[in-house]
Order: sequence, then structure tokens, then C-alpha cells
Amino acid sequence: MVIHGCLHLLGYDHIEDDEAEEMEGLETEILQKLGYEDPYLD
Repeated sequence: MVIHGCLHLLGYDHIEDDEAEEMEGLETEILQKLGYEDPYLD
């Protein structure tokens, strides 16, 4: 949630599909660099 919130503060959003894809990609990349799994995997 912290990474997600920080991305919003940096101007990212997920209202449109293309925005969501970009934001989720960044969120996943940052979390993986910190040693966490992809939160969007089902």
C-alpha cells in the first residue's frame, strides 16, 4: 500500500486501463526490487 500511495503522490493513476497497466507495472517492479512478490498475481 505504501508503494501504491507513493505512486499516486507522484501523479500516477489507474482510472484508465493504460494508466492502470503502467502504474501496476511500476508497483510490481519496485516491490520485486525490495524482495516482494507480484501482488497482482492470481
